Amino acid sequence: FEDIQQKVIQKLSAQGNIEYMHSIANLALLNMSDNAALNNSTFDVKRNAIIEMDKRGQFIPFCTKMVFLKYYTPSASNQLHFWGQQDRIAYIKAINSTLKNYQAEEISIEKEAE
Repeated sequence: FEDIQQKVIQKLSAQGNIEYMHSIANLALLNMSDNAALNNSTFDVKRNAIIEMDKRGQFIPFCTKMVFLKYYTPSASNQLHFWGQQDRIAYIKAINSTLKNYQAEEISIEKEAE
């Protein structure tokens, strides 16, 4: 199953970019059961599920909701069905902006990829 899963994720990911799968640029917070249910889904499936959870009144952390609504990504760069490089860059930029008074150095995409 994992071989097929990785092939599907790679095909459905923007330009097959899955190297950031476990980096902060790809991090969203959910409770354990919701996270487990969505763990191996594509971005589009996760996005629709998050919206449905929100409609039912389930607690979705603010930044997680904003990630799946593509709040941080400029409209011109927005690919609604994928979480791609422009999304990661915009998300890291928002994190850095929020944490600038609390962190010694900024988070960078390049460091995350290492």
